[in-house]
Amino acid sequence: GACAVRARPSTHPPPPPSLDFNYYRFHGAAEPPEERAVSICTVDTYDILRKKLPKAKVADGDIGENILIRGPPSLATKAGALKVGMLLGLGDTAVVEIKHINKPCYRLLNVPWSQEAQAKYDYEHKDPGGMVLKQWFRHPSLPLNVDTHPGGRGYLAKVVTEGHVRDGDAVTVLTRPPS
Repeated sequence: GACAVRARPSTHPPPPPSLDFNYYRFHGAAEPPEERAVSICTVDTYDILRKKLPKAKVADGDIGENILIRGPPSLATKAGALKVGMLLGLGDTAVVEIKHINKPCYRLLNVPWSQEAQAKYDYEHKDPGGMVLKQWFRHPSLPLNVDTHPGGRGYLAKVVTEGHVRDGDAVTVLTRPPS
């Protein structure tokens, strides 16, 4: 059966339409941009971040999702979690298909609490060219690390059926991929 969850509003105001564009949708990956049209995350990621970083003021929307939901957890390792291949109904008419696990990127270094996170989770990562980068969000114990917590950063979805989605709208799991 379908699992009903509730949409949760972001605390950040939406950008003006002229600025609502993400360069990476066209240049950041090999997949077509329509497969990365909507970023979805669940509140469990924020709950974990707030527990791991109790002094930081982690606000909903800080990790850049378009839609934040309360319901199935983002983490792919938990039973009943969101998974690649799921169809989600958003509001009365919109439908999206989860296409990819969303990977964290350098933009997380710009969240207001990044310095606190780096101080607590000092983590160095080598890029493919061998350059050492300080990227706290790649720390294995944090939910944003895609290797240890697949789905913790959320998912990227393709719009299957267009529709209007408002704060508080129901989000329903329409189909689950085979296990």
